[in-house]
Amino acid sequence: MSSPSTNPSAAKARIATSGLRVAFDGEVGPSRLVVPVVLQAGTHKDLCLRVRPRSDVSLQNEVDIGDALRATFTRSHTTTAGGSFFATASHGRSYGSSEKPYDVVYLEDLRGVRFRLSRFDVHEEPIALQMAFPISACGNTATDDYFAEVTLELGGEVIQKERLPREVHPKAGRVLLMSGYSEEFELRVFGEHSRQSGPARVSTASPTPTISGLRRPFLTISELHRPILTDLRPLATGYDGVHFYTNVAGGNLLVNDAEVNADAFFTQLDGLGLQFIFLATCNSVQVVRSFRATDMCALVAATENLYVNYAEEFESLLYNALGTGAFFSNAFRSAASSARGEGAWIATRSGQYDPMFLDLKADFCFGRNASAT
Repeated sequence: MSSPSTNPSAAKARIATSGLRVAFDGEVGPSRLVVPVVLQAGTHKDLCLRVRPRSDVSLQNEVDIGDALRATFTRSHTTTAGGSFFATASHGRSYGSSEKPYDVVYLEDLRGVRFRLSRFDVHEEPIALQMAFPISACGNTATDDYFAEVTLELGGEVIQKERLPREVHPKAGRVLLMSGYSEEFELRVFGEHSRQSGPARVSTASPTPTISGLRRPFLTISELHRPILTDLRPLATGYDGVHFYTNVAGGNLLVNDAEVNADAFFTQLDGLGLQFIFLATCNSVQVVRSFRATDMCALVAATENLYVNYAEEFESLLYNALGTGAFFSNAFRSAASSARGEGAWIATRSGQYDPMFLDLKADFCFGRNASAT
């Protein structure tokens, strides 16, 4: 996560990366970007933090800051009792009769901020100052794989740079991404055909799907796994959903290049607390009976040939919607109505390409204490 210009552990000041995070207020979206800075004993002059969020995030030019600094603005560091852990101040404000020794101003893009501490004395032992910058806007349109870049400077010298990953709520849903094909089999059988827009048994255009490693406020997707059947149950334990690239034929699914009876496959996933499974392959609706025998709430499947371009667009739309905290039924409808499969040559049985099927026992969403039936 870090890319320091010097060794931060040897510097007079450093960002405590273990505490660098995006904080949420209950079930709502991200509310604050928290940056803890450790200061060694001594006098610190011209300490500066520059926070540059990704393109769809904006911060306020304010900071919530710990008791030590707010109570001693122009005096040496002491410890105070009582009061809130954070006090709020912004550029141009003062505290009592003393002018505060720091300011917070916008960067030129009016989204990022600069925090500057003119002077602060630390006696006897290192201390940590925890600064929380309020988030005024957080969208879901940027493709950047990070939330913000944070730079620590001391006396005009860059001490440390950190890139904070995209924000994730503590109750975010976790999706296990799997393929029933070995990488060798996938490349040998599909090869360049998997990169074209025609029908294919897998909806991924390459051995590494575009949704692999996806992080959204209320949803994360794992890296791609290629398990054997006996590893399936321990691997899926602790997840909330499964996205499975496979082949379905004659009531069997492909697992590690071998055909497995659908009942045996779903038995491995039953009783784990999984909310849903997405079978990303052509005509996968034929195993719906096996799904209905499990305790999972939702099955996403295809009723006809599933074209690569369409499938990739649909799954991206679905998971981005779920990642905002949407209910599963709403996320499915939104993806089905928006996916177009641009560039795909689509021949349909009905004249309208609408291949996705949802079997929903009970509606749900991630990151919120809510359910619907």
